[in-house]
Amino acid sequence: EGSLGGVGQVMVAISSQGPDPGRLLRKTARLAAQLNAQWYAVYVRTPNESAVKIDATVQRKVAETLETAQKMGGLVISLKHENVAQALVSFAKEYGITHVVLGRPGKRFLRIFARPLLDELLFQLSDVDLVIV
Repeated sequence: EGSLGGVGQVMVAISSQGPDPGRLLRKTARLAAQLNAQWYAVYVRTPNESAVKIDATVQRKVAETLETAQKMGGLVISLKHENVAQALVSFAKEYGITHVVLGRPGKRFLRIFARPLLDELLFQLSDVDLVIV
């Protein structure tokens, strides 16, 4: 398992409450290019973000972000999980991710991507580089 022949694997966590997704994706694409790596745009949909509960503008924003990621060469992965951190950790381990890119939490953003997420990733993915944009 792990990285193949030293090739990096980059993952960016997409959130419906995130900061400017364009900047996040550009940074991720740049990093992946430097590492000559594949990159994944990972969106974890929690039960309270189900299509019924999440509003249309938020849903559209997520869809646009994922579409943009795809156009920029990222592989889009949508996961359903009640725990965002757990889903990201499992994905990272399974795919041999070497670098994780996260948007810097804004005020509204702190609710889901608060410290626990960061702590969880730092703790569970000790050999992965975390990049905060």
